[in-house]
Amino acid sequence: MPDERKPSGLLPFVCHMIVCEHAESSRTNPHRVNVFGIVRNVVVQKANASFPHNFGFEVYVALTECRGPGTARIIVSHEESGQVCYGGVPHIIPLDADLLRVQHMVFRVPQCELPGPGLYWIELEIDGVVLKQEPIIVVVR
Repeated sequence: MPDERKPSGLLPFVCHMIVCEHAESSRTNPHRVNVFGIVRNVVVQKANASFPHNFGFEVYVALTECRGPGTARIIVSHEESGQVCYGGVPHIIPLDADLLRVQHMVFRVPQCELPGPGLYWIELEIDGVVLKQEPIIVVVR
């Protein structure tokens, strides 16, 4: 049962979830994260518009109210069809049980096959519960 590790089954709170090209810890300050190339729209050039289209990205997440380790993954689904385009492998994330500490993590999605233009949902799932969704829109121009 996913909630057994947490008192009262409480899950972390997502402060930020950003879909981006790249995110990394700051070299000068370990409490900062640099986020590059925030992704809201994926533009597929008309000359190269073949689907499924492969798309890789990263997801930066900041959590608080953590109560210990959990299992997390990223899921990508197409809004119109409901098709899951990417179902990330669940990873155990080593979260502290400090309710006030903001804990940062980056999930890498090396390749996601997008079946066509439209709205997609990037979801953060922790312990079997979707805590946050971010939309991206794929367009052909």
